[in-house]
Amino acid sequence: MENASKALIIAGAILVSIILISLGIMVMNSTGNVTGRMQEEMDSTAIQSFNSKFTQYAGKQKGSTIKELINTMQSSNASSDHKVEIELTSTKFNGTLNAADKKNGAKIQAALKLTTTYTVNIDTNQTAGSADQGYVNKITIAD
Repeated sequence: MENASKALIIAGAILVSIILISLGIMVMNSTGNVTGRMQEEMDSTAIQSFNSKFTQYAGKQKGSTIKELINTMQSSNASSDHKVEIELTSTKFNGTLNAADKKNGAKIQAALKLTTTYTVNIDTNQTAGSADQGYVNKITIAD
């Protein structure tokens, strides 16, 4: 009889231990989810902050405004891991530009007509799993 009561006490202690361990695991999992969501929010905020430097220029813009955009792009490329490319597809510019010059920010700046209206298209990286996913990666200047 004495052994049976001791066995019940030991069994109860084991049961309580299992319950406490299970609760601890549940708390750890819920904390991990919060941490993951916070990291995703921080990443999303960083992407929005980076992209806002460029998206304000999307649409119809004068050449003088596009020169500001190119300056912004060049300073961003110098200070950020996320590089932005530029391409001129418009036919309205001063002088002649070869294919390489149409992707060179400084050459594009020099060729733009200040009072001419251009269309600026901003593209983001949609490659799943890429470190640059969601970031602006290309600016196209068209007619």
